[in-house]
Amino acid sequence: MAQTKHPILASDGWPFFFGGLLVLLFALKFQQWWLVILCALYFVAAFLLFRDPHRTVPSIPLAVVSPVDGTIEIIECLQDGLLKREALYLKIKLDKTGAYTTRSPTEGKIMSLSDAESGSRLIETHGLWVRTDEQDDVVMLLRGSGYKSLYPAVADIHYGERVGQGDRIGLNRLADYVELYLPAGVKLLVGLGDKVYAASSVLAEYQHQSLETDITE
Repeated sequence: MAQTKHPILASDGWPFFFGGLLVLLFALKFQQWWLVILCALYFVAAFLLFRDPHRTVPSIPLAVVSPVDGTIEIIECLQDGLLKREALYLKIKLDKTGAYTTRSPTEGKIMSLSDAESGSRLIETHGLWVRTDEQDDVVMLLRGSGYKSLYPAVADIHYGERVGQGDRIGLNRLADYVELYLPAGVKLLVGLGDKVYAASSVLAEYQHQSLETDITE
């Protein structure tokens, strides 16, 4: 499959980049060297905040990859998850100098969060529900607290679309952490405190046993 090229900075960062560039040109023209130094620091900070690095997605069809750069904070087995069924719950604290873009944790079809029955009241608009071809459901929520909730994460995909494992699907913005609800029967491959990276770190694998017939003579 051909790789789609993306700029090194996410789309939210470009207005800040060009605004800083105008200030830098002004500072150079009038030889305001203190302002030049401030602009240099500003560009470094903007790069760290808005960067969208290339990531290699592992060739594991039944894998669940991390949607963000961050650290595993909570791992729990829930009897009553968002989809009103058993689930493995993971909470990932975002790395603020990590990738600004959100990646799809699995391949599949985008489902409507409004179809989550009574649990839908817990699901905000900046969430994602993906159903794989094997009927495995993964729900992801990006949350921010306080003033950060005024600039929530966004997604650029819609109900019924198909996404690939590790595909770019939106922007983290000021989200503090990600909540993942995985099928209860997955094989967990990470532990508390582990650092994970968007699209390239495998969090878990689906367990689908195939029927085998032994032929003996």
